Amino acid sequence: MATTDFTLIRHGQTTENIEGRLQGHFDSRLDETGLIQAEAAAVRLAGEQFDVIYSSDLQRARKTAEIIAAKLKMDVIPMRELREWHLGELENRLCKELWAEYPEIMNCFRCENDDVPVPGGESHREFDKRIADWEAPGSENPAGYARRSHAFHLQTRCGMRRENLSSSADQQCILQPFLQA
Repeated sequence: MATTDFTLIRHGQTTENIEGRLQGHFDSRLDETGLIQAEAAAVRLAGEQFDVIYSSDLQRARKTAEIIAAKLKMDVIPMRELREWHLGELENRLCKELWAEYPEIMNCFRCENDDVPVPGGESHREFDKRIADWEAPGSENPAGYARRSHAFHLQTRCGMRRENLSSSADQQCILQPFLQA
């Protein structure tokens, strides 16, 4: 049975990250710090060998991947299927405001309830299925690929549930904006 090695890379920082906004499919751009972070990732990955680089088609993900790909002298294949969790009416809104309006949905970020519907978006189960379908055997992914991704995708694919993160710094980086009530 053939194996596929892949590297997951989270996009660089956006203004929305700093403001504590849920982004989902909202097409935000990297801020100055995010561009520096993408450059640092490119330097770190400069000696790696990949067959292909896939990215979400959202700007923050695509730009991170393009910076890395330029260092590796590769192209990026943007994929709509790799977008972050579609959060519908919650997108580009402050988490602290959403806690008052949608406590059940916001609490699902803590308890990971896969079936809580998101108005105008997708449940976590639907999101997970979308990603899993793309990664399924026979989906034509090459043996070695890098994929630039989003926080919830990384959580889902890597088993990075809150209680399993290796350090409080990991929790801060990935989950903190969503866990504050």
